[in-house]
Amino acid sequence: MSHLLQTYKTAALFLAETEQLLLRHELENNLVLGIACGMKHSEIPHPDMNFVTIRKDGSIRLFALTRNSKAILSGAGCDQTCLELLKTHYRQCGIRLNGVMGEETLAKSFSELFIVSPAPSRKLILHELMRVNNLKPSPGELIQAESIHLELASTWLYQFFLESNTYPVRSEAECRSEAVMRIERNDLWFWVVDGEVRSMAGTVRKTHTVAFLGLVYTPADLRGKGYASSCVQFLSAHLLKTGFQSCGLFTEKSNPVSNRIYQRIGYVPSVEFDDIQFVF
Repeated sequence: MSHLLQTYKTAALFLAETEQLLLRHELENNLVLGIACGMKHSEIPHPDMNFVTIRKDGSIRLFALTRNSKAILSGAGCDQTCLELLKTHYRQCGIRLNGVMGEETLAKSFSELFIVSPAPSRKLILHELMRVNNLKPSPGELIQAESIHLELASTWLYQFFLESNTYPVRSEAECRSEAVMRIERNDLWFWVVDGEVRSMAGTVRKTHTVAFLGLVYTPADLRGKGYASSCVQFLSAHLLKTGFQSCGLFTEKSNPVSNRIYQRIGYVPSVEFDDIQFVF
């Protein structure tokens, strides 16, 4: 059996060859597809990005990209040789990975190949929603974040990343830059009660027919009042009304309360992912 690794200088070149294949399983491939689609209009190679496909017997079996020194993997029919090729490629290019994320079996197999020490991981469940259930919301309304909300959005993003134990760890300055970017792109939303912001959610990726929600955060003293649930409910409904066929989001498998809340809104569990941190 023959294997071939191919690299691409830009997201546009990568998508020109892979987009139609990735779209066959748009939800499952959302990480690779969504990240690449967000960069497809840039013709300048990004120094921190690396786009790869690996073929087996002429068919692409593995899609991989790196972002913030993390490998994002997707694909089917990927064998050990595919993963060995990817490992060799990263090491020959001098890419020092700090983790991997992908469907749990794929991510775990690559992690075990890439490192020796056991690595901490987050078990995630990918959910899909095609219709929002008719739930009674908490008092308030959904609004789009604006420049006047920059300081609050920056603080809440920082707290969100701290509490969710995502890695690599984001600094306060990085969270501020992300808040600026998301507000400019109209990707950040608040649940507001009597003029006071109570909860936050955002659109973190958009593929052709699926919008992915995330960054769901409510300060500790405001939790348990249904603000986050209403924020996600109304944002999901808004995205469906604007033309997306479905919405997706990741939840922590270890948080059954959060999973039940999203499932009440209409989100259905689909695939389990691993987000694995490398320890050297």
